[in-house]
Amino acid sequence: MHMLKGKRFYSTKLFWGSLAVLVIVATALTQVQGMINGLTEIASADEPFPRRRSPSPDLADRLPPSQPSQPSGTGTQDRSLPLHTVGLSQPEILEKYQNYIYELVTEENLKQLQVSDPLRNTAKAQTLAILEQLDGTYRSQLLTFLVDSNLVAAENPTVSLHGGNFSNTDFSDRSLSNINLRGANFSDANLNQTDFSQTKLFGATLDRSDLSFANLSNAELFRASLKNANLFLATLTGATLQEADLTAADLFLANLQNTNLNKTTLTNADLSFANLSQAELVFANGRDANLSFVNLSDASLSGADLSRSNLRGANLSNANLSGTNLSNADLTGANLSNANIVGANLTGVILFNTTMPDGTVQN
Repeated sequence: MHMLKGKRFYSTKLFWGSLAVLVIVATALTQVQGMINGLTEIASADEPFPRRRSPSPDLADRLPPSQPSQPSGTGTQDRSLPLHTVGLSQPEILEKYQNYIYELVTEENLKQLQVSDPLRNTAKAQTLAILEQLDGTYRSQLLTFLVDSNLVAAENPTVSLHGGNFSNTDFSDRSLSNINLRGANFSDANLNQTDFSQTKLFGATLDRSDLSFANLSNAELFRASLKNANLFLATLTGATLQEADLTAADLFLANLQNTNLNKTTLTNADLSFANLSQAELVFANGRDANLSFVNLSDASLSGADLSRSNLRGANLSNANLSGTNLSNADLTGANLSNANIVGANLTGVILFNTTMPDGTVQN
């Protein structure tokens, strides 16, 4: 009988001991799982922000960008096919697009794919197609989504926006700095006080856009179109505007110090009171431009065409005007002290109260 009680006691003790071990193991597993979830959140910090998706409202099953692709289940839409948006409202179209991009990043490793990968081209095509379906408000939100998700970085963007339509969109007082917007269309857009510093706008269209007070310092605007754009008091220091088209653009009081304007079209543009000191305007076309009281000190205008331009009161001291066409230009009250005018065309030029390169005043 004593032995039986001992066996029962041992069995009971073994039971509770085993149960305690199971509790400890379960607790440890919970803690480990918590650590894994924490690390997953850190690894996923650069993913697109999750949007509500039916039937899973919180998208709690996020995957880090390094996670291998998961096999598509039955009924999953082929990601190479156009997104079905017929009958959807603007918010619904945007939400569907965001979920689509989110899945490409988390399930297809979009950020790690080579630039030549077909899925990159598919993502671009879907983006351009959706932009055409959205109005200005939701186009703005789409770009914000891509910027916040680090998908349009200045170098090697994950989603190319070349040809993207952002016309008539309001981006005023927004930061679009250091991103890639090459070839995008911002015609007639409100870009007042927008920060485009260090942004790549190679070949972008900004015709008739309002860029007043905008920051375009060190921006890449090579071959960009800014015809009739409003750049009143804009900052373009160190920007590249080579071969850009600024026909009839308003650059009144703009700061273009150290800016590259080589071969740029400035016909009929208003650059009065602008700062172009140390700027490069080699072979620039500034016919009929308003350059009154402009600061062109130490600027290089070799081979530029400034015929019929208004240079009244302009500061051209130490400027390189060799081979520049100044025919029929108005240089009344201009300062050309120490300027290089070798080979310049001065036919019909108006020189009244003008300070010549040798310091004499021409009346």
